Amino acid sequence: MYISKHQRTSETKTGAFVQSAFCTHAGSGLSNTVKTIASKCPRATVLNGFAMSGQTAQNSQAAAKRDTLKWIDGIKLK
Repeated sequence: MYISKHQRTSETKTGAFVQSAFCTHAGSGLSNTVKTIASKCPRATVLNGFAMSGQTAQNSQAAAKRDTLKWIDGIKLK
């Protein structure tokens, strides 16, 4: 898995590694992505993931932006 092979390149100066998953989908959401990241990167702090339907992303840019910013605010990424 790419992320487990490259997690060292995402570490901060303090050695902390923070990961979050986000995607667009046609019905499956994040599926088991967050659990997979946590199992492959045991030293990582895995934040809440975000999944948006592809239909929303394509057809409702205002809703897509609103929901994405709400997620970013919720995980304190700013």
